[in-house]
Amino acid sequence: MQSLEKSAYVYMNENDDVMFQCKPVPPETQSSSSRNPQKTTSTRNDQDISKKKDKFKVVISMAVAFVFIVTLALFGVQVYWASVNNNHNIEFKEKIESAMRISEKNHLDMIQDIRGQLLNMTRTSERYQSALMRNISELAEVDDRQSREIAILHTEQERKKVECSKIDRYAFKSGNESRGVFEIYVSRQKVDVYCDHSIGAGGWTVFQRRMDGSVDFFRNHSEYVNGFGSITGEFWIGLNPLFNILQTAETFKLRIDLEDWDGGKRFAEYSQFTVGSPSNDYTLSVSGYSGTAGDSLAYHNGMRFSTKDHDVDGHSSVNCADHTKGAWWYRACFHANLNGMYRKGRPHLTREDGISWRHWRGTLYSLKFAEMKIRPNT
Repeated sequence: MQSLEKSAYVYMNENDDVMFQCKPVPPETQSSSSRNPQKTTSTRNDQDISKKKDKFKVVISMAVAFVFIVTLALFGVQVYWASVNNNHNIEFKEKIESAMRISEKNHLDMIQDIRGQLLNMTRTSERYQSALMRNISELAEVDDRQSREIAILHTEQERKKVECSKIDRYAFKSGNESRGVFEIYVSRQKVDVYCDHSIGAGGWTVFQRRMDGSVDFFRNHSEYVNGFGSITGEFWIGLNPLFNILQTAETFKLRIDLEDWDGGKRFAEYSQFTVGSPSNDYTLSVSGYSGTAGDSLAYHNGMRFSTKDHDVDGHSSVNCADHTKGAWWYRACFHANLNGMYRKGRPHLTREDGISWRHWRGTLYSLKFAEMKIRPNT
């Protein structure tokens, strides 16, 4: 009986299971193997190596399959977590967006609230500002009204200063404490006058002065009515201002100061002095003499003021003003001529046209200085 050798095969079935199967070896093969044992041994070795290779391939395949499965599982896990994270991120993003929307709304609400507060503050400020402006305007009106009232009172007080006896000796515009220039109101008009506080109780308003011949006194009627000269030098205040000053008190007194070229000084005072209105040609009224110069003015009492172009003197044939080169209350013609020509440096002895006072140095002597002034009787 012929024995048969068997061969083993490894293969994988449909379920990827490793399967082994033995098959009989044909006789020819057996014979050949039997006839050549060395070859048979070599073949077996090759088969063993082949089997090992096949096993190795199986192991490799299984390892690859395992790695693939693990990789696939990891990928699945990653996809899962990515999905979870994506969902989480979406939720987080939605929360962030919701929070931002809420924050934005809150900011808008805050802005609107602040804007409303600022608007209210602005309106309140405008109301306060308007009220403040009204108060300021009212205060300004009050201040302006008070200023006008003060100005009126001040003006009224100033207008009471109608002659020098109403003026403080320390309020002069110029001069010293005894004599100086001040503003008074004559017929509600400001006029500069020269005040003399150096004599007696003071308060004398000077209306005429002769001292150096610097001013021409041989002038027309209009100039004597309105006045001329320098208030601090030689001047005539004017018949019209003089008349207005004399209306500020019931009665006035007159003082005349004289000086000759030898340094001698005299004075004459009259307790009653006034001049008439312009329509009466400023008629002189004087009485109540006292003094050291003698009474040379009484001769002129009751006479009208005459100038070279307005002859109203008491002389029947002579224009006294033109004859004596002056202007005065001439009768026919004078005992006093204080507006005559100024004879510089020496007295004149040839013509009655100088600054004369008959009862002291006579009508042919021209005096060096003469000053006429008035003050109210108190």
